[in-house]
Amino acid sequence: FGLASFFNYTNDYRLAAKIYPAYTEVQKVLLIETSSVSEMGEISDSILKHNTDFYLANSAKSRIAFSSGDVINMMDCKEKAIRYNKYSKSEYIDYLDMLSYSLSLYLESGDYQSAQYCVEKCFEIENEMKNVESATSSLGRKINDQPDMELPEEYVQFLNELRDLNGV
Repeated sequence: FGLASFFNYTNDYRLAAKIYPAYTEVQKVLLIETSSVSEMGEISDSILKHNTDFYLANSAKSRIAFSSGDVINMMDCKEKAIRYNKYSKSEYIDYLDMLSYSLSLYLESGDYQSAQYCVEKCFEIENEMKNVESATSSLGRKINDQPDMELPEEYVQFLNELRDLNGV
């Protein structure tokens, strides 16, 4: 571990990860820096072998699944990412974006059952954000770094349109 830490210190992240594959912080850097989908998948898999609750690896896996058209796996991975990083508004918004796109593809192809499932997931995300905000303790509300779980206006409008279409 000492040698891996040394290579991390010298910014040789690949060598540090090779020496100690369970070094999540080093692999996190590699994951952030990669632009290759296959390498992103390999790094995410490696991280998840040792640290199943690491949100960034789960988020990367959701992106990989989404890019390959595997919506169910995308949902599973993104929900894990959110569960392990529940105060990250960007994770929720990213999920809503992927669901919105999936919804439009399902509607175009006439798969209304899958489209309805995406709509339900959108509402679940909205409720989850409200639950996270309301579950924040009074002590948590006293710190300077307050969680921001309010959706931007375009997402509120999108969800309201879904409600109108859904008759909710």
